[in-house]
Amino acid sequence: MELLEHTLKMKNINFHSRMYKKEVIIIGKKSFISQKLVNKLWKKEKIHIIERKKNYYSKPDWFNLIKKNTTIVFFAFDNSLISQKNNFFFFNKTIFNFFNLLEKHIKNKKIFPNIIFTSTVTVYGNTKFNLVNENFKLNPQTEYDISKIFFEKLLLKLSISCNLKVIILRLSNVFGLSEISRQKDRGVLNKIVKKIKNNEVIQIYGSGKYLRDYIYIDDLVNGIIKSINICKPGIYNLCSGKSYSLVHILKKIEKLMSIKIKKKFLKFPENFSKIEKRNFKGTNKLFSKNFNWKIKFNLGKSLKKVYKEIT
Repeated sequence: MELLEHTLKMKNINFHSRMYKKEVIIIGKKSFISQKLVNKLWKKEKIHIIERKKNYYSKPDWFNLIKKNTTIVFFAFDNSLISQKNNFFFFNKTIFNFFNLLEKHIKNKKIFPNIIFTSTVTVYGNTKFNLVNENFKLNPQTEYDISKIFFEKLLLKLSISCNLKVIILRLSNVFGLSEISRQKDRGVLNKIVKKIKNNEVIQIYGSGKYLRDYIYIDDLVNGIIKSINICKPGIYNLCSGKSYSLVHILKKIEKLMSIKIKKKFLKFPENFSKIEKRNFKGTNKLFSKNFNWKIKFNLGKSLKKVYKEIT
């Protein structure tokens, strides 16, 4: 398995020549959020980035990197396994076995890392127009959401059996640019902004008035860094706390950039997922209180930044 101490090889950094406050193991090299986090952390923390390859779950040799005060940040598991036909239950069985191996390793070595897992607010399902806090009933609509909940439950079980500090962050729709998302479309708002910049028609299904919570990547990453440094265990919504419809966002971009956007309203196709018709209005009060965190980029400021920088 490839173990990368950082992704900024061009800087030729000698990690072993510095004193670091913490060691952070980041699972998910290809996540554009993890790329942004690495760029923020590499000067202050010793970072190990773990890339999923063959035998990642069955023979996780990266366990040897775990020390007493290490923080493990789980950004991703192999979503392609979930989406492939007949692989859903195989995937969850694989994850279950993986956690058994991790529990055994922690107990044998008597090391107790802190763990952060990035889940999703879509585990709440279609919440209509209710304000959603962390106690809201879970109502997963997709196999992806079910797997996220399964991962959450296994982590909570691990926290009890090994007396670990576990933080579960349920993320809303993330947008903004990182080193890799400048070249690739990551996140629905990034895709829309890129199409607008290319003078393409924006297709809007239904009324375009379904509400979503969008959080700018810099605010999100700052929240994750707060979680690493403060580490108060629990389940938290990491969202902006404000929700907007696609129609509202398009009007906002038109006003900010003094442009006219081409729009086309379409009916939902028959095979459209029900989760795409959801509304979500979340609260981040618990996370803000426990981690002394607040949103720095409002919608207008962040949209303008993405519009100017995206290629």
